[in-house]
Amino acid sequence: MKSISRTLDFYFRYYPKSTVIVIALLFVSGLVEAFGVAAFLPFLQIFVQGQDQVASIPYEPLDRFLKQQGIAINFVTLSIFICLMILGKSLVLWVAMRKVGRTVAQISTDFRDNYLKSL
Repeated sequence: MKSISRTLDFYFRYYPKSTVIVIALLFVSGLVEAFGVAAFLPFLQIFVQGQDQVASIPYEPLDRFLKQQGIAINFVTLSIFICLMILGKSLVLWVAMRKVGRTVAQISTDFRDNYLKSL
C-alpha cells in the first residue's frame, strides 16, 4: 500500500494535469459502463420472457431519461443503447490510455534528461 501511495504522490506532484485527466476519464468510463449494465437487465428480461417491451428499468436515472425522451424500452432500443454504451466506454478508455502513454513517454524523457544533466 505504501508503494501505491508513493506512486500516486509522484504523479500528482510532477504531472498533476495528466493525472487528473486520466482519473476523470476513468471515472467517466465507469459511469458509461454503469448505464450499459443497467440497460442489460431489462434487455435479458425482454429476451428471456419473450415480451415486446418492459414498463420500466430498475436503474431510475436511466429509466427517467428514456421516459423523458419518449423512447420505448424494447429489445431493439436496448440493444442499440447497450452497443452505444460499449462504444462510448471504449472511446473514453482509448483516450485515457493514449493520455497514459503520452504521460509515460514524458516521464521517461524527463528521467533521461535528468540523468544526462547529472552526468
